[in-house]
Amino acid sequence: MVVEQLLAVLDATTPDGVLKAEPMRGGCPKEGIPLATATVRGDPKGSESGWAWNEGRSQHEETYSLEMARYLVLASVACVGVLAAVPARAQKCSSFRTCEEAMRSLRSGNTRIDGDGDGIPCEAICGSGRSGSPSQPPGRGRTIQISPATPSAPRRPRPPRPVAPEASGVVALISVGDGDTIRVRNSSGQPVTIRLACIDAPETAQGASGAAATQALRQLLGSGPVEIHPQTVDRYGRTVAEVYAGGRNVNVEMVRVGAAYVYRDYLSGCDQSTYLGAESQAQQYRQGVWRWGNEVKPWDFRRSR
Repeated sequence: MVVEQLLAVLDATTPDGVLKAEPMRGGCPKEGIPLATATVRGDPKGSESGWAWNEGRSQHEETYSLEMARYLVLASVACVGVLAAVPARAQKCSSFRTCEEAMRSLRSGNTRIDGDGDGIPCEAICGSGRSGSPSQPPGRGRTIQISPATPSAPRRPRPPRPVAPEASGVVALISVGDGDTIRVRNSSGQPVTIRLACIDAPETAQGASGAAATQALRQLLGSGPVEIHPQTVDRYGRTVAEVYAGGRNVNVEMVRVGAAYVYRDYLSGCDQSTYLGAESQAQQYRQGVWRWGNEVKPWDFRRSR
């Protein structure tokens, strides 16, 4: 706006050869060039020698050439440029709470907060990983000091899952514990506890039904060797497996004769349709545990103890 008004002074005259410019307040604080009231008198015929500059509101007049007036325009332009280059508030790093605020100030021209000229203002803020830190500027390298992490207290290791001795294939039967647990001797001669998979028989503490389940398992296993098809190891270290004797799946047969229930919570490792079909048959013919309608399920019995 200042430049446009000064150019208007040079390019226009009034009919009587006098051009008056309105006062402009303010000035250039660094250069000290006043932008004050100016009255320019010119030769109506346009001769360059007739120009006069009246500074301020005094009547003292000095004659200037047209070149001098142009010089004043250029000086004013330079002053405006200097003012534009200086940010409104040259803030210090202590004025910013986040790196994002410091970056905005740097982009607006506040270069004093970037002492090393690496494009990263206020290293104490932007180099510490605080909230609002910008990404590293493209094409500029930066070294970040990473302090070694303070060693935390070591976590208490979980107890290892019990691992049972390997028992698979044909093994010797040692004993029957209850309606769903047996002991066998593996090929290395080690005793291994086997938990019959996918079924749950009445506990021995349940009285007659528990004793009947144990007796039914003994009859199905016989005295000869048994074949173990292991699935996993439970939390007690027992090998969970399907057991075959005489070519029959003993687990399924225990359900079919009503000596055990299908253990639905742990049925995924077995043929579900076979086990559920055997249980449906036992219910239909009221075999074993299905003979009494109020028999307590073994999982409910254990929970109640």
